[in-house]
Amino acid sequence: MAYGFQDFDGNGNGSITKSEFREGLKENFGTHLDEEMFYELVSSFDGELSEMSFEDLDKNGDGQVSANLIANNLFKEINGGSSSGSISEDEWMDAGGIVEEREDPPQEEMETLAPFDFAEADGNENGIISANTAAKATFEQNDVGSTMDEDEFYELGLGEMLGVEFDEINTSGSVITRSEMAAFYKDLFGGINIDIEQFEEEFPPEEKE
Repeated sequence: MAYGFQDFDGNGNGSITKSEFREGLKENFGTHLDEEMFYELVSSFDGELSEMSFEDLDKNGDGQVSANLIANNLFKEINGGSSSGSISEDEWMDAGGIVEEREDPPQEEMETLAPFDFAEADGNENGIISANTAAKATFEQNDVGSTMDEDEFYELGLGEMLGVEFDEINTSGSVITRSEMAAFYKDLFGGINIDIEQFEEEFPPEEKE
């Protein structure tokens, strides 16, 4: 089995410290390595390491060498003769080691539980829309006509999104008009204009389940 850079880069930051190298050896081989384990490790470097032999490290001849001792010696050799600092991916490859291509972590999908899509409503793409535009987007993006009745309001989840009851927006009759929705947005955002920061603060994106 070949052991690569990622097997020892414990925190995934693109470099291997001596302590990480020690811990990686112990995790993969245990606290002590026999001759077979040692050459299995060394073979991962495609023959680029020096003629360091198991016998040189096995001073007492018991057939076991501590992972710490092996780590100290190999670290120094891979690290250009230095026992301090850390091993980079380039240094690891220069020693004949394997560096696997890193996969980008999966991006969390986000969704906004909002009455309309701000970006779609922002035709000028300047991050600002009017309350009237917000009202228009609420109706049009939700496929509502010129007015909205109580059933439509709750079926669309607008009561939960906006944090209000139907009658708090509807002030003139049995339906909500676009002008009433615009008036509500003016009160909600404190003026005739709404910028993207205000919108996202009121309707923050959430991770999709």
